[in-house]
Amino acid sequence: MLQSEAASRVQSNLASAGAAFFTVDNVSEAIQDGYDESISLLTPLAGSDTVTLSDNLVYYDFYNSLGNYLYVLAIYNNTTKRWLDYRSIKWLEDQRRDWELTEGQPSVFTLLDYKYVGLWPTLTTATGTLDVFYKKKGKQLVAADTIDVLDLEPDLVEWYATADCLEQIEEVEKAQYYWDKYVAAVKTGQKLMLARAGKDLAYQLAQKI
Repeated sequence: MLQSEAASRVQSNLASAGAAFFTVDNVSEAIQDGYDESISLLTPLAGSDTVTLSDNLVYYDFYNSLGNYLYVLAIYNNTTKRWLDYRSIKWLEDQRRDWELTEGQPSVFTLLDYKYVGLWPTLTTATGTLDVFYKKKGKQLVAADTIDVLDLEPDLVEWYATADCLEQIEEVEKAQYYWDKYVAAVKTGQKLMLARAGKDLAYQLAQKI
């Protein structure tokens, strides 16, 4: 389904629900949100980049520095040859109230928000690099783009966008109808992903026997 076709269907759904006043931009934003969420839940788009450590820097802005960054999956320290462990900020504060001042090669990462990842400890004079593995966002859709999330219901993103718009104007019951269809399709997709992953693993193991 093309983005333009999905937008037309969402507008039709909204008109049927008595909410024909949403603009093209409103609907396109809702479609993009639905596409991004569906990609994050169902499509294994992953990326990796090498990040050079900086002097006295605790929080790294991966959102703006890594291409199509959505969230971090894992971090590897090329100097220590070890994977960083994830810990909450509360855990770090329990270790030391001024944990941001601890000196050393990073061995732990934490999340400040959707943009920033914190490292602990850090170096006054930094050396080394990190390999960052992360989940990627889907592309920014335009009208001529095909919306392709696995090979699921082509209406998946349409249902999300319709529900999202209706929820914005507090049409909760009407929105719930589309949320239910969307959630059901996502659950079907997740089962499909697990089934495919199992077959892929079996194939890989068979090649090693």
